[in-house]
Amino acid sequence: MKKILLILLLTIGYHVSNAQVMTADTAAKGGRKSMLIGPLFMYFNLDRGQTAKQTLHFVNNKNKTYRYTFNIVDFMVDSSGSNRNADSAALEYSLASWISLEQNYLEVGPNQRASIDITVKVPDNEEAVKSMKWAKVLATPVPEDAGVTQPSGRKVKIKQSISVGAQIFNTPPNLSKDLKMLAFTQLNDSVFSIKCQNTGGQMLRARFSIELTSAASIKNKTKIGDDEEIRILPNHVRVVNLKRPPGLAPGKYTAIGMVDAGEDVALEAAQLIVDLK
Repeated sequence: MKKILLILLLTIGYHVSNAQVMTADTAAKGGRKSMLIGPLFMYFNLDRGQTAKQTLHFVNNKNKTYRYTFNIVDFMVDSSGSNRNADSAALEYSLASWISLEQNYLEVGPNQRASIDITVKVPDNEEAVKSMKWAKVLATPVPEDAGVTQPSGRKVKIKQSISVGAQIFNTPPNLSKDLKMLAFTQLNDSVFSIKCQNTGGQMLRARFSIELTSAASIKNKTKIGDDEEIRILPNHVRVVNLKRPPGLAPGKYTAIGMVDAGEDVALEAAQLIVDLK
């Protein structure tokens, strides 16, 4: 059976068949994986009436041809960071109708490179720049046919494909940045939860952390989290759970939960007194 490599894209929650995420810089250098696709996050800062484009790159390092079709969809993000496609008409932050593609089909030959330009054109009116907008471009591989023979002898073709999504964001100038912590709780003896909301107009990149200080000695401090930036879209609520580090001695602790969204946003923090078993 042919082995298919699946690489998990943690940032956006997709599984990509025979593909690896890359940045524009990686695209220029190439790589040894079967197919490199990227960048999967594109950021625009367009004002009313402005237009700009960026390029989605494909680098094929195998001795076979890959073919892709493209379509543009809006998406929503839940409190865990997972996203799903959504109806554009129902979304205040819809960008899909402002995106155009150089083409809707792309063929990448063996050991070849190809690309497709993605253009964002913002309407020339004030309403268009009152808020940030986002959508994604889906690159769907045209699958090879797999033949399955039924008991009747009839052969049925089965086609399977998993799309790769490049997320597109436009942030007009002069939008605010703000963040509010909504809750800091202890779910059980091993897990803490921080809940916050982006109450500003721009996407935030926030770090979640907890500092545990032992009641037995204020010098005994342990910090968990703060190891990655988490994107939070405007008006979105985000919940992050952090686990008690292994080896932490039982006892009473002061736990301070923090969300740091950068220098332009006030640090949000809350405190708990906990008794860890």
